[in-house]
Amino acid sequence: MIRLAGVMAIVCMWCTAGMWTICGPAFAQDRQRRQLNVSVFDQAFGTSSESTPDPLKSRQMQYFHLQHQVFETLVTIDFTTNTVLPMLAETWERLDERTVRFFLRHGVRFHSGEIFNAAAVTFTLELMKNPRSRFAGRFLLDTIESVTAVDDYTVDITTRVPDGMLLRKLAAIGFIIPPVYYTRVGESYFSRYPMGTGPFRFFYIDDTAEYLKIHFVRNEQYWRSLDCNFDELVFHALETGRQWEALRNGTLDLLVSLPQGGDPGKPRLKKIKVGSELSLRSAALLFNVDKGGPLAQIEVRQAVQHAIDRTEMIRRALGGFGLPLYSVAPRGTLGHCPGPLQYREDIKKARALMAQAGFGEGIALRMLTSAHEPSVTAAAVLKEQLARAGITLEVTALSREEIFRQMIEPRLRGEPVPDSYDLWLVSGWPHLFGSGTHFYFAFLHSGGIFNFGTLRKQDSPIDALYSAAVAAGETEQVCAELQKLDRYLLEEALVVPLYQMEMFYGMRSNIQFIPGMNDMPLRFERIRIVD
Repeated sequence: MIRLAGVMAIVCMWCTAGMWTICGPAFAQDRQRRQLNVSVFDQAFGTSSESTPDPLKSRQMQYFHLQHQVFETLVTIDFTTNTVLPMLAETWERLDERTVRFFLRHGVRFHSGEIFNAAAVTFTLELMKNPRSRFAGRFLLDTIESVTAVDDYTVDITTRVPDGMLLRKLAAIGFIIPPVYYTRVGESYFSRYPMGTGPFRFFYIDDTAEYLKIHFVRNEQYWRSLDCNFDELVFHALETGRQWEALRNGTLDLLVSLPQGGDPGKPRLKKIKVGSELSLRSAALLFNVDKGGPLAQIEVRQAVQHAIDRTEMIRRALGGFGLPLYSVAPRGTLGHCPGPLQYREDIKKARALMAQAGFGEGIALRMLTSAHEPSVTAAAVLKEQLARAGITLEVTALSREEIFRQMIEPRLRGEPVPDSYDLWLVSGWPHLFGSGTHFYFAFLHSGGIFNFGTLRKQDSPIDALYSAAVAAGETEQVCAELQKLDRYLLEEALVVPLYQMEMFYGMRSNIQFIPGMNDMPLRFERIRIVD
């Protein structure tokens, strides 16, 4: 069913307000609209069509791209220079170690015609912090104590403790929504017909074909000039196995990232070009040390570190397109720790450590991973490698929906996460803030939503090191504190960094676009179609 009824009602509202150029002469003449057709493969959790561009309701990283087309944040990050830049806030200043004052941009309107101002900022952040909203990124805003409108275009955000990552967190997930529209239509309707201030407006969802398509139109009332020269952005929720062929046959104009099996080694048409960038996506192996058993002993965790051959894993799981990673934070992020290797690949050392721990006869462990590539192949390689050290792995590969049901939903309900697994292979995790803090907090902090058993206790040393890092004021201090955390995690063998992935993208030869080092989010408004 094509969801158009609500769209037509909104169109009437926009026409009355004189806000949407689709009601003007250009639309009346029924001119040919130029489309850009795109699909996205998320390396962390695969591809799914079951979601919404509404950031308050979606828990799927794949839709993060779409949210950044419709919605905007107070600040943004240039990942080339890894610096924070203005967006809906023109400037900001730190009043004290816990308070940042934002001076908002004038002349910005939401797609509904509503004026963007301080009331929208306070409404949005209070809504996101409210547990009833079930906002998946709420844990990242837990440090915020208050949001105060000083005047119509000035907002103070005060945190309970110093938070040096506040700007980067707001850049990633602080999507500002229109309070009047949201209050009038309600959360359910807003999820179906979301509105922000972004370069593209949500148009409609078409689920009448064999797969779902989400249509967006260019925001002709955008507050700054747009580089893109197309009228409509169409997102195709294609299954992974069909994405590469859709690019080859012309259904798609752009595919980011290319899934495994759609690699640059395949024969291509002349009308397709493929590029690659070292990305901010990485892979790591996590330990459930709270469960007890063999992994509670550091010698066993160190044995795992020594048993892994990263070069072999990259060759087999990534087709060779990646770099070995020996720091939890990848290259290009704040806190990357390029120091001397702590654990070299050494299977003899691994066996000796197993014997030292009293497990010379071997052990059996259960490992969780995602049921898509490259996670499945990486898990198979890991199983073979650990077997050489006397560690037998039982691998469980789950869909993203099942991972959320088993590992995330209990935390959101305030319930304990079942101790079903000893290890968790996370491949393709995006470092959204340009730093390792997102990963550290989500997977390793005692309050992290993905922490399945890494020192989940109030006096966790990880918590103290993390707090020291985010409390640091200057970027250099943040980096130094994050490197301390990185070194601690490696010294205690609590995480096994595996590899940093290259991001491949394919596009029609008439598309001008370079995604850059970080594909989260993609800036589709920078794309041009060459005739």
